[in-house]
Amino acid sequence: MSFREQLRAYIAQLEQRLRRDALLRGLAILTGSALAATLALVTLANALAFSHGSVTAARFALILVLAVAAAAGLALPLRRLTRRRADGTAEAAFPQFQQRLTTFVERYGQDPFMELLAADTLAVAQSAQPTQMVTDRRL
Repeated sequence: MSFREQLRAYIAQLEQRLRRDALLRGLAILTGSALAATLALVTLANALAFSHGSVTAARFALILVLAVAAAAGLALPLRRLTRRRADGTAEAAFPQFQQRLTTFVERYGQDPFMELLAADTLAVAQSAQPTQMVTDRRL
């Protein structure tokens, strides 16, 4: 396996770890929103003696809250998570990369120096594991 392929696999691990983090955060937002909205809407419907109109309005409000929470908590963060954003997050978390990952991602191609850059970056990546960036405890 060449250094380029190893570095691509490392970046894929970073991206996968960040996707898992965004997915779990989004699910937490969705679950919390569902719980809070359900409690509030049941309290409101209870005050109105669970009339047909209050129950129908509560259902529509709950669907709206869930749609907004899914869009804001899941869809947007997962859509924004690109390889470049994952690279930028890793560069911010591990300054010892010194923009090597960014250079590799932006200039990836048949440049003969990319193999040397990948080898140099992998040496740094040994001490900067994806599990350090997004810990298991955080997940």
